[in-house]
Amino acid sequence: MVPRDMKYLQTLGSRMISFYEKLMINLHYGCLDRCKEKSSAACQNGGFPHPRDCSKCICPSGYGGRLCNERVEKDPV
Repeated sequence: MVPRDMKYLQTLGSRMISFYEKLMINLHYGCLDRCKEKSSAACQNGGFPHPRDCSKCICPSGYGGRLCNERVEKDPV
């Protein structure tokens, strides 16, 4: 990945993909369009429906559970 603004070049390179990178990739490729039905998960705390299983959510750091409604002390590795 190459940043649009080269000042952010040193911020790249984590071994793990971040929540926001997952979100941007899913938005870019239209993956979230699969979960527009009423039956998809009502994700909380900024989470978004998992494109392969719309009843589950992909949660931001600090949240977990099926709907991102549970606080977690540590992110799972």
